[in-house]
This record gives sequence, C-alpha cells and structure tokens, in this order.
Amino acid sequence: MLLDHYKNHVQNLPNADQRMAALTRLDALGMPTKRMEDWRYTDLKALTKKDYVPATSNSADAGQSASPFDAAALEGVAATITLVNGELAKGTDIAALSDLGLVVETTTDGASVSHDRFDLDSLSLMNQALAAGTLSLRVPAGKDIGTIHIQHHIACADLETLQNRQVIMVEADAKATLLHEIDATTSNGWCHTETLVDVAAGAELHQVHIIRGSSAGFLSLTEQAVVAGGTYGNHTVAQGIGSGRHRVEVHLTDKNSQFDARGSSLVNTSENFETLTRVYHTVPEAQCDQVFKNVVAKQGTATFQGRIRVEKDAQLTNADMASKNLLLDRTAEANIKPELLIFADDVKCSHGATVGELDEKALFYLQQRGIPYEEAKAIMVRAFLGDVVEDMPLSHGLKDALMISIDQWMGNAISDVAATL
Repeated sequence: MLLDHYKNHVQNLPNADQRMAALTRLDALGMPTKRMEDWRYTDLKALTKKDYVPATSNSADAGQSASPFDAAALEGVAATITLVNGELAKGTDIAALSDLGLVVETTTDGASVSHDRFDLDSLSLMNQALAAGTLSLRVPAGKDIGTIHIQHHIACADLETLQNRQVIMVEADAKATLLHEIDATTSNGWCHTETLVDVAAGAELHQVHIIRGSSAGFLSLTEQAVVAGGTYGNHTVAQGIGSGRHRVEVHLTDKNSQFDARGSSLVNTSENFETLTRVYHTVPEAQCDQVFKNVVAKQGTATFQGRIRVEKDAQLTNADMASKNLLLDRTAEANIKPELLIFADDVKCSHGATVGELDEKALFYLQQRGIPYEEAKAIMVRAFLGDVVEDMPLSHGLKDALMISIDQWMGNAISDVAATL
C-alpha cells in the first residue's frame, strides 16, 4: 500500500534506487501500531488512514510565532541560521558561517546518508525515501564555534507529509552548542525530522531543542548519534504540541564517551507528547546521565520510555536515568517505562521514576503568606522545572528567556485547570 502510494513520487527524486529500497522495506514493515511495545503510548492510526502527499519547501506557509528569544537574550550567540521546511532561507551567508568554523552543505541526496548501526523504524525508512535533501553541518577538528542559534520554521498543510533530514558532524577536539528553535505552530500535517550525529574523540556537541507545535497534525523528531570518545548533550523543552514524539538513539563506541540529556515536556489539554531514548554502551568506561521532567495539565498525556543497554564488554559503565512527572489535574496522565538491560558485571547503573501532584501543604503555606492560589502553583511548578533549564549549556540571558516562556505556558495551563474547579 505504501509502496504503491509513494512509488511514482520517489522514482522522480535523485538517488531513486536507494529511496525505492527504503520504501520497499517500509512497505514490508508497515507503519507502527499500538501493538508494538515502542509505540503503545502513541497512536498513529488516524494518520495512517489518510493519504498523505509529500510537501515541498513552499507548499505551506511556514510562518513564525513570537520567538521566546529577543535580541538581548541572543547577545553572545555567534550566528543565527534560518531554515524554512528544512531548507536554508534565501540570503543565508554560507561563507560567513564557514569563517566562524561551521561548514554548511546541502545535497538533494536524502537517502544516501545513513548508518548501519542505527535502528531503522518505519519513520526513519519513510524519511530515507521521501526527504527531498540533506542539510549537513560540520565543525572541523579543533574549532570552537560557540553557540549557533538555528531557527526551524516548519509547516505543511493538512494531508501533507514533510520529511526533513540533517547531518551534524563534530570532528576531533571541536566544540559546538546548537540552539534549535523549532516552530511548528502553523503546521497542520505530518512533519518528521531525522538528524544523524557524529561526535569524534575529544569533541563536544550540545544540542538544545526548544519545540513549539500546534494542536493539529503530528510532529516527530528522531536523532541518532554515534559518540566515539567525545561528549554529546541533548536537551529539550517541548510545549504546545497536539501530538508528537521525540526519539533519541545514542551509541557510545569508545572509552570516555559521554551522553547527557535534560528534558521537559509541558502538556496541556488533550495533548500527547512522548520522549523515547535508547542508549547503547558497547565499550568500557562510558557514561550517560538522563533527567526528564514532565508537567501535565488536564486531559493531557506525557510519556517517557528510556532504555539503557550495557553490553558484556562495557565494564566500568556509569549510567543513570530518571523521569519525574507532575500532574496538575486528576485527568492528566503520565506513562513511564525506564529499562536497564545489563550484560556486564562491573557497572554502576540506576533508574528512577516518580509521578505526583503538587504538595497541598506547601500550597497552603504559600497562600497563608498572601500568595494567590494560581501564583502559588506557578511558583512550585517553576521550582520543579528550574534545574532542567539551569543544567542546559546556555547563557543566563537565554535561560531567563526560556523560563519566561515556561511561565507563560504555566499561567495558561493553571488558569485552565482553575476554571474547571
């Protein structure tokens, strides 16, 4: 069915043979269902019943909502790059970026960039088949490019699917922080972005994702990384996403490899957002540390599925994973599934999960000191999320702007809850 639906489109794209191979595998595998363990909390049934057509870079208005980062917050950022539906905005000065130490390249060969070690699920295969091209960002060995702000304006119309593909390579002893501001607030279709990451020995790459979605459509991001002796950070704040999923897969393939993740999803009325992480320890003396916090308002659903796999040869592994969830209403839902698969005997690994409500005694204490009920709630939610933002590798100005954005969401969510009481 999928093969017949997309075959004519794929045959007219560059590198058609590899794309057709991916499409054939997708057709045999089928789209995910809730019967699959990794997809039991995200239902794509409504999407798979529709006949989506591939979107183009200008097939929908990739409009921009108000950014949480003003000029003052962005002070000290080395450069800003704007992408519209995965493509560089007109007028982008690639030479100036190269002078900073960031090599930017684009190709029309979406399917050729892949990695055999990665888990290729249905969304990844669909991306290989349909992505119009690949945007490549490379930091040469020894370069420190500071913080780069990347604005992603993503939108496609109803019954369109937009497939973006990116490659990020940080060579030996290089350093970079990429602040991804992903704005999908005007999108009504099915948008998926696939990012492949390589971090070499002694290199540091920190990615921070600020994701804002719409109540319509489906937004998904998949990031697959190989860390060969370097440090990789993947940090996320997601809000306003009607239905979405963020999947992060990391392979630690050399000694002293390190993966750090901090994330929070802010889920309001009838929204559903899932975070799924897969970390593979295949060599000794690698580390990973994950902390995810979700705040869920009425009738919202937040999900965290995390798995750390430690192979037999990966002795002296140090791995921690925690998921903490705060429910603002009795109709809110949090699903948590942390897993440790350990085949080595000299490791230090842990996982933890909590789900709870705001402490009524603490709320009463704040009210007794003249703080209104809704403001007291906002203070406690801010304290709950504060360390997630504080641990992100951003300037104080960017962190402050991000917390203001979170405060605005909390104000709306808490007001909605109070209106139902």
